[in-house]
Amino acid sequence: MEFQIIMAHGAMGADASDTMLDTFLRQFSQKHQEEGEWAEKYGTDLETEKVMMKRYCWCEKEVCPYCFDLEEEKVTQELKEKYGMEDDRTAPNFWYKPLDFKVWWYKYIGRSVEVNKQLSDDDFKKMVDDCMSS
Repeated sequence: MEFQIIMAHGAMGADASDTMLDTFLRQFSQKHQEEGEWAEKYGTDLETEKVMMKRYCWCEKEVCPYCFDLEEEKVTQELKEKYGMEDDRTAPNFWYKPLDFKVWWYKYIGRSVEVNKQLSDDDFKKMVDDCMSS
C-alpha cells in the first residue's frame, strides 16, 4: 500500500520551489527572530520605521487588524492607517513602507501569498538591501 502526503507550500519551512520573495521573507524573519520561534516558517513580529512584519494571527479578537471579521467593520480608520490595511483586507503580514509594498500569506510564508503590487527588479533589490542591512 502506498500513501501520498500532501502539504501546503511553506508548511515545512524553506523549499526548493520558493520564490525570491519567499526566500527574502524567510531570511528577513530569521534575522529578526526571537529565541525559540520558527521564523523561517511563520515569520516574526517586528515593527520599525520602515518595516512591519507580523506572523499569521489566530487571536480572532474583534478589533485585531490581522484577523477581524471584514463583515463587521469593527476596526477603526486609525488602526487601518497604522497597520497599512487596504479596503476589504486585513493588515498585511509584511509591509515595506518606503515603497508601500505589502504581502499577505496564510499561516506560513509561501502559502497563498498575495501582494498589493509588483515591484520592479530594482525596487525589489532596494527593498532587500535596505531590510537586510538594518
